[in-house]
Amino acid sequence: MVWLLSCGKQEYPSRPFVYENKISIAPGNISKDEQKRLSLSLQNYWDDSLLTRKVQQFGFFYRLRNPPVFDTANIPRTKALMTGYLKSQGYFYSGLNATYDTSVHKDQQRVHITMHVNTGKPTIIDSLSYSFSDSLAQFYAMRGAKASLIKPGVTRLSKDEVAAELDRLVDTFRLRGYYKMNRENLVSVADTMDVALLQQVIDPFELAEIINNAIKKRRENPTASLDIKERRNADSSLVDSSAFRQFYSGHIYYYPETGPFEIFDSLINNPEFKRIDSRDSGITVYHRDNKFHFRPLRKHTYIRQGQQYNERTFYKTINNLSQIGAWRQVDARTIERGDTLDYHIFLVPYPKQNITFDLEASRNTGDALGSNNLFGLSLNSTYRNRNLFRRAIQSSTSFRNGIELNLGGGVSSSLLQTFQSSLSQTFILPEVPVPVENLFKLERADGLKTVIGATGAYSE
Repeated sequence: MVWLLSCGKQEYPSRPFVYENKISIAPGNISKDEQKRLSLSLQNYWDDSLLTRKVQQFGFFYRLRNPPVFDTANIPRTKALMTGYLKSQGYFYSGLNATYDTSVHKDQQRVHITMHVNTGKPTIIDSLSYSFSDSLAQFYAMRGAKASLIKPGVTRLSKDEVAAELDRLVDTFRLRGYYKMNRENLVSVADTMDVALLQQVIDPFELAEIINNAIKKRRENPTASLDIKERRNADSSLVDSSAFRQFYSGHIYYYPETGPFEIFDSLINNPEFKRIDSRDSGITVYHRDNKFHFRPLRKHTYIRQGQQYNERTFYKTINNLSQIGAWRQVDARTIERGDTLDYHIFLVPYPKQNITFDLEASRNTGDALGSNNLFGLSLNSTYRNRNLFRRAIQSSTSFRNGIELNLGGGVSSSLLQTFQSSLSQTFILPEVPVPVENLFKLERADGLKTVIGATGAYSE
């Protein structure tokens, strides 16, 4: 490749090179907002051999960075990439045509390429169905059909819309006990065939007319039916049969005194720990020094022994324990026992107590109209206890003293200008008292805390 220096330090090929890329979308089939979205997205699907890369300089100017030599043989690859993207967005009958022209600037041959895109009408999902061989899975899918993100007659047959519906179904199943369900276990099948083509016609002229009408209808108003079902192998067996098996919550094991450098898996059923059992709620607490009371753990446990596995209540338990403030890290391990899941939850505590001191200083000098020269100094101390009464109650005591001195001098000026002192006490309970909870009809104080505080200050 031959290069030619031009415009200072910028280098350009001596042959025609790609100087500009444009996307032009034909109006009529889609809205202006959709045109703008597709124009911006299609810019990312130019083949590297036709893509110009601009680098901004000084906030105003742009310069090309290694522009590629123009070759018409590279246009079909760009068309293929853009056509694939348009199909993923529901435009299955699009047409693309590339035009280019060359302008001469000094010794540069600049090629301007424009890709003209006719998207055609998008394919609309006219019907949505679920076909699960498992009757219970089919029941859950049909019961939640009203919450579907796909609206028949409105939603385009696009990759994003179908993927969002598959994610919604996975979430639905994982709230109903299907612990091993994921998107790889589901598949969507779109059918764009016209039912009229399935009719048995003997007359070849009538058959040709039916085919022509079907093609015309598909061009003018393309539709598709979407069916979601379980993914199967070539021999019709399930790819993963355990994904359609329901699991139930078993026993819950808490390790509230886990060390920050301990390996969680090695702590399961470790005889070094002492046990505290709670038979009524299916919870066992393993402890070493009995630093934490059982109540805050039970209060924030939303998993119920014997109930179907529910991913929402599982993460709800983990998140609420993390927000209490007594533990710096909360992690969990799930152990399968037949169709039962046992939960081992490891909690790494913060240091129980700490005290901090802050020293602040400030100086204010007078302006042209004044002669004040003030110097301020304050000492702040805070004592924090993150596990008061072994119930994960946080206590914070703050004491502040500050003075401001006048260093400007003067017989009538006092050295001590201001004196301030304050004391504050705060308690944060990891729950809401029961009477208040019942009064406001709160759901087991989900994520709520009780803050009790008092502050006294004196200023002179």
